[in-house]
Amino acid sequence: MTSFEYVGWKNACLPRLYYTQLDSTKRNAVAVTEHSFFTEHGAQHSQLAVGSSVRLHSAAQSADPFIGASDRPENIVTTQVVHVNAFADLIILKAVGGDRFYEQDGHVMAKPLDGTEYLLISINNNVLAVKHGNVISAIPNSQGHIRGTSGSDKGDSGGAVCNRAGEVIGMCIAVDKLPVQGSSDARGPYVHQSGDRMIFCSAENIAFSLGMLGESVTLELPELEI
Repeated sequence: MTSFEYVGWKNACLPRLYYTQLDSTKRNAVAVTEHSFFTEHGAQHSQLAVGSSVRLHSAAQSADPFIGASDRPENIVTTQVVHVNAFADLIILKAVGGDRFYEQDGHVMAKPLDGTEYLLISINNNVLAVKHGNVISAIPNSQGHIRGTSGSDKGDSGGAVCNRAGEVIGMCIAVDKLPVQGSSDARGPYVHQSGDRMIFCSAENIAFSLGMLGESVTLELPELEI
């Protein structure tokens, strides 16, 4: 991937990413329809309940040369918590008062497939972070979570997982720490560890959750690469 392609891909993903600022730390949220947002049920967000009012800031505007651009009224969406699923680590927020996801251009979500290449994009430790990986298997576990090769850090939770088209295929939930394994060879004993795995909630689970609230969402099915 060239640096030009990488920048274009990152910029296609950025409009999907928003963040909360309930204290001094920014926490991620993902725009998935014109009026619907998802975030992870953890850290400060674990205190949110149905009916809680939450202001979301546009991450795409955080890099604006004008200091505080993400705090301009046009870059803030006022939302309300409409559903909390602690088992699946999901919170659904709906825009209120006429606010909406500022850029709605065709399909926003797509079905993840085995091997799908993705970027995990988040506000981590108050700065933009991007990680690259591939879907290991699109078959979800009982919580609707699947794994990717990129790994993730603590601050990535709630970040957008996007395919090459900039469509959301999931939302980062956690990192799966792989155990350190011991082995030995002619040089003696040593330890090695494969890369950690990123756990994310699939777009299918997100669409299902929205459907339970009466909102119909169509997932784009990417063409298979041959």
